Amino acid sequence: DEANSLQRDCAAKVLREAHTPAEALDGLWTSLSKPLRAAPTVVAAYVQGLCRAGREDEAEKLLARQLDREWESDLAALYGEIELTPATRQLRKVESWAGRHDADPGLRLARARLAMRERLWGPARVQLEALVVEHPRPLFYRMLADVAEGSGDMDAAQRYRKQGLELATA
Repeated sequence: DEANSLQRDCAAKVLREAHTPAEALDGLWTSLSKPLRAAPTVVAAYVQGLCRAGREDEAEKLLARQLDREWESDLAALYGEIELTPATRQLRKVESWAGRHDADPGLRLARARLAMRERLWGPARVQLEALVVEHPRPLFYRMLADVAEGSGDMDAAQRYRKQGLELATA
């Protein structure tokens, strides 16, 4: 178990190297064993590398397949960080996952990020309000403030920023 953990950590660290060229990134990925390529931390590192290389479409497809095979909340949250334009395909995908994982915090965060990117303030607010009730974090309050600003509610934006600041400094 300890050796497997060390192997996963090393693979993820190598894939996370910011200066790794796209070709080297692919070579590193294909050189890993199947069990390593299925490990969430390793998948996340590769997806982030693909995004750094401007290969968001590949990253989205890989991550969607991984989440379809095996659900992982942190990978679901990462899915919302992949910036495809427009985010229509991603929005459809997260909504399909919501049937089985609706209350998952990673999925809620992904749904909120994607809705915000498409300026769908109502759906973003619903996801973020659920997150601050279940898992209050300054990030969620900041995102709620951005949603409130986007929908023109400056009083709510100010209130959310204050709540987030209070939480961060508590």
